[in-house]
Amino acid sequence: MDYSAHFHREILAFEQTARGAADGTDAPLIPSCPGWTMSDLVLHLGGVHRLLARVIQDRLTEQPDLTDITLFDLPEDHADWPRPTGGPHHGPVPVGLVDWFAEGAARLEALFRSVDPRVPVWTWSAERTAGFWLRMQTIEAALHRWDAERGAAPGGPPAGGPKQPGGPAPKRKRAVAGAGGRARGRGRARGFWGGVPTPSGGPSPWAPPGGGRPGAPGRSSPNSRWTP
Repeated sequence: MDYSAHFHREILAFEQTARGAADGTDAPLIPSCPGWTMSDLVLHLGGVHRLLARVIQDRLTEQPDLTDITLFDLPEDHADWPRPTGGPHHGPVPVGLVDWFAEGAARLEALFRSVDPRVPVWTWSAERTAGFWLRMQTIEAALHRWDAERGAAPGGPPAGGPKQPGGPAPKRKRAVAGAGGRARGRGRARGFWGGVPTPSGGPSPWAPPGGGRPGAPGRSSPNSRWTP
C-alpha cells in the first residue's frame, strides 16, 4: 500500500477544510474533540507534523523534549493563535496558522517520500522506524480530517465516518487503540503527539483533550495540544 499517497490526500483535504473555516467568523467547535475548535485542531496536527519532521530529518533516536518550542518552528507573529494549554480557542481561525500547517505537512510528506522507511528513529512503539510514523500519521491525518469536516459541516459528520487506508475505520481504530494501550502499559503513551510523554512522564501541553474521542489512546489532558 502506498501510504505516502494516502497521507498526501488526507493532509490536502484537512487543509482545504481548515481554510474554508478561516473565513473571518468564529472557529467552529469540533464535536469529536470536546473543548477544541478548528484552530486548536489545526495547531495540534501541525505541531505533530513539525515534531516528527525533526525526528526523521535529524534521525533522532531518543524522545525529543516537548518543552522545547523550537521543535515546532512557530513564526514570530502568532499572538492570535491558540495557546498550548487551555481552550477552546474562540475567534476566527488565523490564516497564518493554516499556512503554517500546510508548510509543515508538506515538509513531513517530503521526508516520508525521500527517507528509507527502515531508517531507525525514535517512536513510542517497539517498532522504531520512519515507516512506523508514515503509517501512524496517515491514520492520524484521516481521523483529524474527519474531525475537521465534522466540525465544519452544520449537518454533522460526513457519511460513513472516517475512512482510513487498509480497512474499515472501526477495525483500524481498534488497532490504534490497542497499540496505544500497550504503550501506556510501558509508560510511553501520555498526552499527544500520538502518545508522546513529556520528560516528567506527565501529559504534554500539546495533546488532544481526553484523547479527542472517548477512549482514544494517549490523550489524557483536557488542556493539552502538542502530542502524536
